[in-house]
Amino acid sequence: MQIMRSSILLHIALTIILAALKPFDSYGQNPAQIKENPAYIWAEAFAQSREQAAESAGKGLVGRLSGRVEIHSNPNINRQLLQSHKEGIEGSSTQIITKEKGGFCSLRYIHKDSIDNIFKSRRSKINEMLSMAETALEHRQIDIALRNLSWAEILLQSIPQPQSLAYRSRNGKINSAPEWVKTSIEEILGNLNASYTASQAEDKSLVAIDFTYKGQPVRSINYRFYDGRQWSGLYSAKDGRGVVENTSSANLNDFMIRYESGHSHMLHIDNQIKQIQELLASQGSNEEVIEQRREIETDKIESINPEEVKNKILSVLAQQQEMPQQESTAIEIAAVHNTANLESIVDQFCTAIGNGTYTLPDTLFTQEGLQIYNRLMRYGNARIIERGELHFYRLGGEIYCRSIPMVFSFNGNNRSFVEDIVLTFNNENRIANITFALHKDAARDIISHNNWPEEARIIIVSFLENYKTAYALERLDYISSIFDDQALIITGRVLKNAKIHNELMESKFVSLTKQNKEQYVSRLKQVFTANEFINVSFNSSEVLMLGKGSRMYGIQLSQDYWSSNYSDKGYLFLMVDLKDHTQPIIHVRTWQTEPDQEFGIIGPYHF
Repeated sequence: MQIMRSSILLHIALTIILAALKPFDSYGQNPAQIKENPAYIWAEAFAQSREQAAESAGKGLVGRLSGRVEIHSNPNINRQLLQSHKEGIEGSSTQIITKEKGGFCSLRYIHKDSIDNIFKSRRSKINEMLSMAETALEHRQIDIALRNLSWAEILLQSIPQPQSLAYRSRNGKINSAPEWVKTSIEEILGNLNASYTASQAEDKSLVAIDFTYKGQPVRSINYRFYDGRQWSGLYSAKDGRGVVENTSSANLNDFMIRYESGHSHMLHIDNQIKQIQELLASQGSNEEVIEQRREIETDKIESINPEEVKNKILSVLAQQQEMPQQESTAIEIAAVHNTANLESIVDQFCTAIGNGTYTLPDTLFTQEGLQIYNRLMRYGNARIIERGELHFYRLGGEIYCRSIPMVFSFNGNNRSFVEDIVLTFNNENRIANITFALHKDAARDIISHNNWPEEARIIIVSFLENYKTAYALERLDYISSIFDDQALIITGRVLKNAKIHNELMESKFVSLTKQNKEQYVSRLKQVFTANEFINVSFNSSEVLMLGKGSRMYGIQLSQDYWSSNYSDKGYLFLMVDLKDHTQPIIHVRTWQTEPDQEFGIIGPYHF
């Protein structure tokens, strides 16, 4: 036993000695050996600082690699496309830095067998986008499907031999990624249909358009139309319904629809895609790409800490359990049978908007309802698309009327949105609230929780509709009222690059901030002041009841956000107490632009 122990100690000692004699790298070669070995591609640089030497050697290696790896036939573009794989190059290569007289020498090198690893991350990102496109298409979210296909098509032009990249679709078939993108776009466009009836729209300056995919109403789609003279700004259709502008001189037979696939208004969300597209479009232009970077005066954080979110949720749940249990106040949902008086009010509402006067008797509203109506009428140019079938139901002491399709356009921005309006009446048949409805599929996802009471599901839908509408109508008082004073609030924003010298960066500058309620509300006030409009759309949702027998819910949402000077997409998580549906309380609000590599998307199933 003693002999074996001595052998082990001797082996450890020899290992330490040998390691001390091999200071350079895992291959056991010094810089001279590496430069003489034809299996390596290398570049060397000398500078006064370590950082400058490393950066110059990295650029030199890109130049050497561009002579061996062809992505584009133009040598200048080829080098810049390789530079867009900066992280892949750094992860697949090795660096040796030695201190020299007067500065530092950096040697950056890569084994020829490791070159293919440079593009691994980019290929994975392309496959992820194709999967997202396929999922979106299953839910008839045509805008999201086309956006991901279009962006994947751009990224495919930044890797060598894109035809060799395989994508396994949901049916298990393995396809060439470029071919799958091409056939998918052709399949989408081939199965999209836009139809109209001239008499559909309530407002005669509009023509209502029904968008279907394979005969079913699309959930969402972005489009432009040509009226015989010019192309319009960007319009968004919702639940299969959109509009085009009609004039007395226009001939509907001349109208054309163009579906938006490039989503140029959202390219800043992924800085990498934006830069690659601009580079390919420039065909080697040497002009600098300069963009304004918008700074936010907030407490920036590196990333979301899921443990902090979890601890906050557990703390709130523990406090709820310690509080004395109050008697449950049952909230019943019921049908409304005698609706003649309510329908008369809705008719007056539609007529006032339809004739452009927007004037209604104050007696039709509660005080708060009138304030919300006035905000709605200031939300762009509001017009009624049609007076379709109305649906009434009672929840507690309120009656809900769903829904009135309307379109909102804005003088300072070529952007239009279709929203379904929900009216809420109090027990005196006065309009007490006005909200934008969720997408039908998003609402259906929540309603499908058959193990929950029906009223609980309706309350969640109502809360989310109030939440999204409050941002559109700039209801700062309401937003302030629904956040707990001690709420954990993490917000995010995709920032534009300050200055790019024809070199593509991997980072897309997402600024995350942790704020208290006062900071959050103060920041929102600035956002509301700076924008002509804000529109929020929830594309998918996951909801989980947190805590046994409680009305505490964790809600994860896929969110698209538009404003007159900014847009983004991301994932929103809310922990909300809906015990009193008239006074919801949000304890946690987080936002992230994409799934984290470690924990994915913050959602109810984490906890």
